[in-house]
Amino acid sequence: MFKLIVVLAVFYGIAIYFKVRRKVILITLALVYGFVLFLVLVLPETHFVIINIGSSFAELLLLTIIMLLIGAYSFILKKIKKKNIEKNADIKTGSEMSESEIERYARHIILKEIGGPGQQKMRDAKVLVIGAGGLGNPVSLYLAAAGVGTIGIIDHDEVSLSNLQRQILFRDEDIGISKVFASQKNLSQLNPHITIKPYNRILDKKNAQNLIKEYDLVIDGTDNLNTRHLINLACIGAEKPLISGAISQLEGQISLFDPKNNFPCYSCLFPKTDNDNMVKSCAEVGVLGSLPGVIGSLMAVEAIKEINGIGKSLRGFLILYDALNCEVRKVEAEKDPKCVICN
Repeated sequence: MFKLIVVLAVFYGIAIYFKVRRKVILITLALVYGFVLFLVLVLPETHFVIINIGSSFAELLLLTIIMLLIGAYSFILKKIKKKNIEKNADIKTGSEMSESEIERYARHIILKEIGGPGQQKMRDAKVLVIGAGGLGNPVSLYLAAAGVGTIGIIDHDEVSLSNLQRQILFRDEDIGISKVFASQKNLSQLNPHITIKPYNRILDKKNAQNLIKEYDLVIDGTDNLNTRHLINLACIGAEKPLISGAISQLEGQISLFDPKNNFPCYSCLFPKTDNDNMVKSCAEVGVLGSLPGVIGSLMAVEAIKEINGIGKSLRGFLILYDALNCEVRKVEAEKDPKCVICN
């Protein structure tokens, strides 16, 4: 019997190596095993085939019973897991999500803070990501994987070789392609159940508010202060919450601005000045490649919390992350009564 098990194991390993579908492998193994069982049953023990197999019918029957028990145990566990997931998903929304989506978002659905209703909220949500660079990449990746139904991405730049050090959504073959179209392609491959809307243009005073008002939540991943102030102004006009992140060299920050609900806006913390144009970009001062992933992931977490209305948000707070010294500070951010933008 040992010889047979070794042969079947080797076959299984080779099939896995060549990426044969698991279902095909199992069916093939079952057919081979059934044929061997048939031979052992009909051929005499002195036959050379039986001698080379080295197994009696009783041994194979015992092995069959063991495999059937293992298979039954796995099947029952899978059914219980599926039933628990569907039970949570059926709260208001089970009929609207396909089986594929339920399985894809299973780890969300079994979270009591999200469940089926929360996953449906993400499915119905519309999030605009401004900037398809270092911060926009991890934010859009995690929101797409999480099942946010509509993700808009606006950027006018093309993928360059120097982007690949930190912009993890792109590949070599994307170099020279518009960032928003490359993002649409790669995010759609990650999750085909969602809609990615690419806007290959510059965000300016003419289009900002009209674009932003189409979305429930805005995420700012841009790298210059003038654009951040423009986004802030447009979000105030459209009465949309704004999650804003920034990175430079080895430091990053993130906050959620919502002046509609009497919390500070971006300009309350960072008033617009004549020196805004003097602030240097990452291209000029450098940035640690993995830093955008840290801040971008935090932005995605806050976005998911905001969509679901769970936990304590960053309204009225600013997180400061110092990667070099491994320090995180959460400071209170008060609304400025003299802010000319949101008052």
